[in-house]
Amino acid sequence: MADYTDIGDSLIEVGKPIRALDGRALRDNPIAIAEGAADAPRVARKSIAPLISVTGNFVFDLTGYQGFTAHIFGTNATGIQQNIQIAASDDGITYGTATTIMSIPGNTDATGMLFCDFSSGSVKYAHMLGMPSTGASGAGVLTLNNLSGSTTRIRMTNGSITSGVMLIAHGGEATT
Repeated sequence: MADYTDIGDSLIEVGKPIRALDGRALRDNPIAIAEGAADAPRVARKSIAPLISVTGNFVFDLTGYQGFTAHIFGTNATGIQQNIQIAASDDGITYGTATTIMSIPGNTDATGMLFCDFSSGSVKYAHMLGMPSTGASGAGVLTLNNLSGSTTRIRMTNGSITSGVMLIAHGGEATT
């Protein structure tokens, strides 16, 4: 595995020769980033989980990432309203109180998107209920308990709804 070397701006200047050490770093750094070297910036995988369709809990390991975007699809074939909820953990064992992100009336399909940034604590969502719903579609900002820059896992619970989640991690440098 290649090592990642931080190259300061003062070491690469117009009109000055590049030192061999810095030239090797310019050559090796892209390899180190791709291989996930310890000090290298992270690149998010294409997705943390493929689209999966189950009832119960989805647990996503987001260790080392700064947030995620989730695409959520649900079919509530029961005759009563069901909720999709989300909770965050910084140790993978203890989760904060779950927050409802979608309430789906009985016999209704729904789709939604959730954007979460760990460092700022921002959680934005939008969802749309399909036919024959009498409920409302919506969008907004919500508070997710136990969310912080050290969040490592997200758990989504969907009760008796058959749902699918595709979660895409946010990588790279932490936001400020």
